[in-house]
Amino acid sequence: MTIKTVLTKYSGQLPLHFIIIAAMVGQILLVVGLTGWLSFRHGQWAANELANQVRQEVTQRICQHLKNYLAVPHLVNQTNVDAIKLGLLDLNNLNQVGRYLWHQIQTFNTVSYIGLATAQGEYVGAQMRDNGTVILEFLTNTQPGQLQTWETDNQGYPTTRSSTVLHYDPRQRPWYQTAIIDKGPVWSDIYVYVSGVGTSISANQPIMDAQSQLLAVATTDLTLRKVGNFLNSLQIGRTGQAFILERSGLLVATSTAEKPYRKLSDAVPAQRFAATTSNDLLTQLTARYLQQHFGQLTQIQQPTQLELVEASHRYFLQTVPYQDQWGLDWLIVVVLPAADVMAPIYANAWATLMLCLLAVVVAIGLSIAISRRIVQPLHQLNIAAQQLAIGYWEQTLPIARNDEIGHLARSFQQMVEQLKQSFDTLAAQNVQLRVNERKLVQFLEAIPVGVFVFDANGSPYYANQIAQQLLGKGVIPAVTAAQLSEVYQAYLVDTQHFYPSHRLPVVRALWGEATSIDDIEIHREDKIIPLEVWGTPIIDDYDKIIFALVAFQDITLRKQATLNQQRFTERLEQLNQQLAEYSRTLEEKVLARTAELEQVNQELQRLARIDGLTQVANRRFFDECLQLEWNILRREQLPLSLILGDIDYFKRYNDGYGHPAGDECLRQVAQALKQSVKRPADLVARYGGEEFAIVMPNTPAKGAWHVATLIQAAIKQLNLVHAYSPVSDYVTMSFGIASLIPSLSVLPEVLIIAADKGLYEAKKLGRNRIVDFSTDPPLCSPRLTKEGLGGDWTISSMLESKPSGL
Repeated sequence: MTIKTVLTKYSGQLPLHFIIIAAMVGQILLVVGLTGWLSFRHGQWAANELANQVRQEVTQRICQHLKNYLAVPHLVNQTNVDAIKLGLLDLNNLNQVGRYLWHQIQTFNTVSYIGLATAQGEYVGAQMRDNGTVILEFLTNTQPGQLQTWETDNQGYPTTRSSTVLHYDPRQRPWYQTAIIDKGPVWSDIYVYVSGVGTSISANQPIMDAQSQLLAVATTDLTLRKVGNFLNSLQIGRTGQAFILERSGLLVATSTAEKPYRKLSDAVPAQRFAATTSNDLLTQLTARYLQQHFGQLTQIQQPTQLELVEASHRYFLQTVPYQDQWGLDWLIVVVLPAADVMAPIYANAWATLMLCLLAVVVAIGLSIAISRRIVQPLHQLNIAAQQLAIGYWEQTLPIARNDEIGHLARSFQQMVEQLKQSFDTLAAQNVQLRVNERKLVQFLEAIPVGVFVFDANGSPYYANQIAQQLLGKGVIPAVTAAQLSEVYQAYLVDTQHFYPSHRLPVVRALWGEATSIDDIEIHREDKIIPLEVWGTPIIDDYDKIIFALVAFQDITLRKQATLNQQRFTERLEQLNQQLAEYSRTLEEKVLARTAELEQVNQELQRLARIDGLTQVANRRFFDECLQLEWNILRREQLPLSLILGDIDYFKRYNDGYGHPAGDECLRQVAQALKQSVKRPADLVARYGGEEFAIVMPNTPAKGAWHVATLIQAAIKQLNLVHAYSPVSDYVTMSFGIASLIPSLSVLPEVLIIAADKGLYEAKKLGRNRIVDFSTDPPLCSPRLTKEGLGGDWTISSMLESKPSGL
């Protein structure tokens, strides 16, 4: 007899409480015995597994930290390259670049130095000191070879010069040469600071113009001391460590207190050293083992786990290559002594075994008590279930108990009541369902089109009388979707081919598509019936397709009407061709004449909008453009800026040099304005006499100020001599700027008045300057106070006061 046979024979003869006790105690004894045997075995396995997890987790964290930390310098360089290419930084304005770098190095506080060296030998850099202050370094062509270091205030402006390095040329530095040779982002070699207080590495990137000519080289230094601090913060067991090597074996960073460089004396510069000569015995031992195991560190091309045994001590090793897209090739090494992970695991295994033995004793006592309390009410519930099975709903159960058995009894009673209610409800719903089904059939029979319903498998389920009359057949349940065309004689229009089953609306409806077709016809013995068919999926509450509804109608009359229409259309096309041939010659003549008129109109429009003398827009076109841009920007709620400029002392120029010279002066000034305004949307117009206006949509006051400064520079480059001007020996201009966001409550004239007020103030303050009347107080070159402008009459006060007549 088998064990199964014996258990089956005798288990039913034993008391239930005995079986419960025996089962519970037997299982616990078995578990405790296996636990005692497996505890030691599992401890060794767990130690290895934990060591693997610790090594993998630590190396992953180191790789992720290096990836994030080392990406910052290249991000800074790329940001500066983009700023220069977008025109946000002007390499000809080193003061602006210096302030930009001053702000940037405080934003990217993980880098220690940011610099830019131009192809002409100019240089600007920003350095973050350990105390948090920032210094700027400048080298300009006005003082070649002199690298000046400047202290800065809290706004980034240079204050005092602290030192000067002579004979300095950034183009001869290794980092500059490396970037040019590689023609892309690249790392420098790791170097030790001259002061001997740390190691660093620099990221360098050349900056090219649109013609691939070198503009400058961007450089950013990154101290490696923070890498060592990160390694030191990692928890690698109790005595484990991590360090990073170059492929040459030189130490990059370590989690120990040892520095990756040595300074033997004040006379000898600090030097880096190989990990095999480290003062830390574990670092030295691990590096020598790797050299012996692999021969060369360059042979390590993938993550490798090793075990090192030295003087009866076992160590778990993990080596992971770290490479990036900019040329770094380092090796991450994690060392974990086996003793750090084995000791707590062995102690935990012993405690677990003792707890299991205690659990055996407690479990035996509890199983005896539990079995006695469970058996009796279970027997009572068993009798009640047997009575329910034969239809007796009224049963007495032990619901007075407050333990789990009592809860079970009450739940059982609630289940009985719910079942009884469900049976009653189901019977009522079945009656209502039959009533609704009869109503649905009556509705489908009353519809004046054929209706065919298919189940989810594509088998016919229901067809109304019209459907049966059109098809000549009723419902044939055994038909599949692939057989529908053949069984019901469905053909492609004007062919002897059965309609493709995959194009049938019923099949596509079962795929979830609602479709319609009119290229199908039913072949009956005595006639052919063309049909228009619609297919729609029927979906339940769970988005599952349960039926496909197909409706169709006879379109014989419509087909005949379509044929007649086609014949009429063909005749009409013949007549149209004859008419088209007749009118083609006339149309060609009209087109030729129209083209001539359009050319004349375009020339007239251009002459009506252009000032004849200066060849820029005239006052009329200026008014139209200002009104148009005002309406557009009012809807979009974007700023509109206006610059009004006036040639200083132009009447004296005319009187002194004559009107022909004055006209030539106006022409050159107008062309300088057009060349300074770069965007196609901006408009340069002659506002009147020697006064010009520039309309700049979607431009804030800051942008208008920038354009005005460009115009000043362009006028200056004209070098038009003006001996009769009190402010300069050459022709100059004064400018007024106004900027606002148009609204329904303000007219465009407010913008003109504000710009004119700025122009007036510019003249009042001595001419040859710019006044921005959009700020409070108005901004002037040079900056003035409100009192210097004669009051608080700003554009905001204009909007509040709403002067009459506007």
